[in-house]
Amino acid sequence: MIDVTCRCGKLLRAKNESAGKSAKCPKCGESIDIPIPPIVSNQANRMDLGIDLAAQLPAEPLSRPFWKDPVFIVGATVPAVVLLAFFVYLAIQRAGRVHREQIISIKTDADRDRLAGKIKAAYDKYDQAISLFEPKDLADETVRPAIEEAKTHRLKLEPIVTAQLEREQKERERLQAEAKEKAEEAERVQAALARDKEEAERYAKVSADVTGGAWIVNKLGKSDIIRGLNVYLVKLKMPRDELSRPIEAFEFLTREQAKKMQDSHTAAFTRLADHFAEMGRQPSTDKIDMAYFYTLARQAAIGDESTRSNNGKFRAITQDDPWTVLVPKVSAAKAISNIDGKYQFENVPGGRYFIYSLHATEHALVEWVVPLEVATTSPIAKDLFNDNAVLILNKDGD
Repeated sequence: MIDVTCRCGKLLRAKNESAGKSAKCPKCGESIDIPIPPIVSNQANRMDLGIDLAAQLPAEPLSRPFWKDPVFIVGATVPAVVLLAFFVYLAIQRAGRVHREQIISIKTDADRDRLAGKIKAAYDKYDQAISLFEPKDLADETVRPAIEEAKTHRLKLEPIVTAQLEREQKERERLQAEAKEKAEEAERVQAALARDKEEAERYAKVSADVTGGAWIVNKLGKSDIIRGLNVYLVKLKMPRDELSRPIEAFEFLTREQAKKMQDSHTAAFTRLADHFAEMGRQPSTDKIDMAYFYTLARQAAIGDESTRSNNGKFRAITQDDPWTVLVPKVSAAKAISNIDGKYQFENVPGGRYFIYSLHATEHALVEWVVPLEVATTSPIAKDLFNDNAVLILNKDGD
């Protein structure tokens, strides 16, 4: 430390670093020159009068690093800005080139698809290329004509694509309708299976005897008892797989009949054959309504009133008729009328049936298809006579 005395008599002390500098006296304010101190002893150096002149000295400005100099900053910034602008320019140019190349590439792909017949794909790519086109691309001699060509091709393809979309929409609607129909059919089948199961459980608890008489009333009003009549009990519904061969036989028969017919009769027998074909295509587990089967079979054998005479119909039914050949094979039971014209089926299990019988003489025939349901244990009477016959045919007339 350096000791110095002001003219006002104030004894002051300054740091060694302040030697050779000036400072103001804190008492009188007069400027004091701080001398360079001689070498003093450590003891004197340790004397402290309590006043620090260094606090009164003005702070010396610190020197700045060169990189903080304004001149350096400005000089370095200008080239950096120029360089940055240059790189930005290059980036913009490159982005523009990539953009134009993308347009050309998409348009080229569209041309390739168009030539390959991929109309929808080509149309979409032309549309994509056109959507990427920007006003700034007008100056480019490569992109502008490519876009004009893309617009031309898109315009030509538009009606084709529209028609294709309409077809696809119709196909979707068709598939949806088909799926809906299949779902409804599945529901119908499930409901039918549920009903069949419920009926089977109910019918399994019952059985009954079925009896009846067989007679016909002639033109004179006289009742003739029919003796020795074959009476068949046929289940109303049978699994399709048990009827495969008969169905095929009837389809063949009706198609052969169609070849022999003319005009509207040909169409009628063709439709009949189609019914049998459709029946044959049903799942093997499906059940065929045998009463409906009989109706189709009889139409196949005798046709309608205008296609055959009574004599022809008589022969068709009595000579190797497929239906009359089929019935004994598929019937659940058979009975024969006795001397009194009576027949009987004992302990018939619960269920739905029909009673079939054909009575043919030299001059006439009578056919019965009589519905029957066994739902209780009570005996059931089913007579066969004129009123419930489905067909009465005189060979030579009405």
